[in-house]
Amino acid sequence: MDRAEFDRFVGGFLDKHPEIRSMQLLDYVSDAERAELEARLADVGVSGITEVNPQGLLTFAPSAISTWSHGSLRPSDTRRALRE
Repeated sequence: MDRAEFDRFVGGFLDKHPEIRSMQLLDYVSDAERAELEARLADVGVSGITEVNPQGLLTFAPSAISTWSHGSLRPSDTRRALRE
């Protein structure tokens, strides 16, 4: 699903539910795909994939796990209006 499809999918839902501030599309990334993802992230200044450890601190995620990557975020129109 690309960003335009995602926007169409969630747009009507967010318009009908102003109590929901945003919806996010996450991409599943297998361990085999991780190096490619981390290279793309490095191109935009992100140093790696992170997770929250049991102590509540943000740490680099171990490489032997599959992960979810931020894909698209669509704020509701109400949320956008609050920023303007």
